Formats: sequence, structure tokens, C-alpha cells
Amino acid sequence: MNQNLPNSSDPHPQGTEFSRRPTDEHVSPGVFVVVLTYTSPLTQVDDLLDAHRSWLDRQYAEGRFLASGPQVPRTGGLILARAESREAVLAVLGTDPFACAGVASYEVVEFAPTRGPLAAALRGGA
Repeated sequence: MNQNLPNSSDPHPQGTEFSRRPTDEHVSPGVFVVVLTYTSPLTQVDDLLDAHRSWLDRQYAEGRFLASGPQVPRTGGLILARAESREAVLAVLGTDPFACAGVASYEVVEFAPTRGPLAAALRGGA
């Protein structure tokens, strides 16, 4: 479910159902993978790259993003984010200069890290 931002106001595009987090007040933030796909020529993307990187730096400073980088080959990028909800991730993505200029689309996938050396850290544990 690719979404062009910031025009996407529907948190459940195309009638897709998303699992709801329990309403327990102790639920830690979710972990999300954002797949960013360029929808414009690289020359247009490159014109916005400095602004996009500054935006990324702000998200890291706020603790929203855990990792990011370009796809290989360079057709977009990936962002590993932590947030209370998918809607919160979409709101942040809507402020990306790439989104504001319409040069990228975004797919947001929530996942529950349960195995591997980084799982506890990604969940906000030890």
C-alpha cells in the first residue's frame, strides 16, 4: 500500500485493516519499516537531498528514527522508525521535503521484533 504524502489522510487506504495495539497503558512504541520509493527523476530528488537529510537529522534527534539509508540500487530508501502508531509515522513522513515536493511515495509496515540480537533493543527493552 504505497502512499503519496502529504495528500494521504486516510489511515486505512483501500479498505485495508490494520491490527490495533492493545489499549494497555504500558505498551511500548511500535517498530515500523518505511520503504520510500522515488517517483520522480533523481535530478529532482537530488535537489531536495540536503533538506531531506536535515529532516532526517531532526527525526533522529527526537528519537523517532533508529536507522535509515538508500536502497541499492538507488530507487528510494528505508527508514526504521519507532512510534506510538502507524498514523504517527504517516504524520512525520508528511513533513519530509520529499513528500512535500511529491518526489517519493511511502509504504509503512509495522512489525514486532521478537528474535535476534537487536529484538529487545528495538522493542525498547534492554
